[in-house]
Amino acid sequence: MKLSKVSRVTQRAVIMFFALAFVYYLIILLILPVGKGALKALIPNRNPPTPIYGVLPKLEFVAKNIVNTSPIYKLDTKNGKLPTHIPEKMTVYRFKPENFSYQAGKNAKTAANFLGFTDLNLITDLKGNVYKWQNPVSRGLLEIAIDSRNLTLATPLLTASSKFPKGHLTEISVKTASNKLFNAISGLDKSSYQEGTQKIYYGKFSNENIVSTETAYDSQLARIDYFRSIGEYPIVTQEFTKGMLHAVVNPETIEKYYKYPMVDAYLKEIETQSNASYPIITVEDAWSYVNQNKGVVVDVTPKGASMFATHKTTNVDKIFIKNIYLAYYETPDEKKYLQPIYVFEGNYTSQGSNGGSIVIYYPAITGKYIQTSSI
Repeated sequence: MKLSKVSRVTQRAVIMFFALAFVYYLIILLILPVGKGALKALIPNRNPPTPIYGVLPKLEFVAKNIVNTSPIYKLDTKNGKLPTHIPEKMTVYRFKPENFSYQAGKNAKTAANFLGFTDLNLITDLKGNVYKWQNPVSRGLLEIAIDSRNLTLATPLLTASSKFPKGHLTEISVKTASNKLFNAISGLDKSSYQEGTQKIYYGKFSNENIVSTETAYDSQLARIDYFRSIGEYPIVTQEFTKGMLHAVVNPETIEKYYKYPMVDAYLKEIETQSNASYPIITVEDAWSYVNQNKGVVVDVTPKGASMFATHKTTNVDKIFIKNIYLAYYETPDEKKYLQPIYVFEGNYTSQGSNGGSIVIYYPAITGKYIQTSSI
């Protein structure tokens, strides 16, 4: 075959290749999406959403402060793609309203006694909705809202390190102690938390700080957080690593008020039977909004950070999203509805640090059904 003929054949092959490639990408990127949209518009949905609760309140997220307010985002999932099989609608649930009970005040005093507080420690009268106790020895402050059953206990720990012996904690002892606590103050054995998951962090005192430690044997105290799910979806909170039931425990102490020095208990029951469902935005749209920095960073944890320390403003340059999923969002505040959100988990990098983990939230329900569509 002559060289000129070979050249013409090669040119035709190249042209054919690019023509086929053009047609392929035209079909994939334009024709198929448009066709799917048109087909979806023509075929009625046999199982449409049932937004019987009407327009829902706007979700409020608590953002963590970061130095760079416009970091670079990169999708870094295992296959480099967004998740598939995301539903077009999600069920919305109602929280059961709290009913007034003449037993509430008595229950509050029983819970206080379990935590080591007596009537002599009461610093409020019994006429209001919030009872407060303060222990004169530990300086622990206990607050119980009798209408909602919300309970918080905060005890200064850094001046009491001698009350926390080392080497006595085990996973079993921590879970046993915390189960007794939450059974006593909130009826854990009757709640969805009993079948949920728990996360334990071990800590020890070091140079007037409490630092994390990987081993129970080396620890002096433990933090445990209880999480629950509804169906296949986890329920996340304002602070991603903190459960709605949260405690620092010291099981072996003989002093009652140092056994549970830190407690947060927000027990809200969910009406698990619901006929309400709402359309949600696509994962592609959710990722687009997050990529435009419209999501809310709710957790930034530097590598090696103590899970007992308070958040500090962190520099974030690049964010690598490794996992995207739907969840439900719960807060300590009184809310009527349990709504779905998108959760973006990943890692971050920054100059001058080793980076760490990061979590971003974005609302899932379409703006049409939210009082204010923007965050």
